[in-house]
Amino acid sequence: MNAVSHVAPPRIKPMADAGDHDARALMAGTLMDYSTEDALPTAVGYAEASAAAGHAAGLGTFGFMLAAA
Repeated sequence: MNAVSHVAPPRIKPMADAGDHDARALMAGTLMDYSTEDALPTAVGYAEASAAAGHAAGLGTFGFMLAAA
């Protein structure tokens, strides 16, 4: 079991994978805060996709990730 399947809220991940930007922003933050490093690429992907759509939480999360890199 990888970190994403262990930490991700069960209803949110399918929504994020289907393109829901609220869910993507939530997944990015959840993975970043409560997961191990192996989930970081997935978290960045969700944050970047949400930010690209102009989602405020996605923009903030992705910006934080870029600043920390």
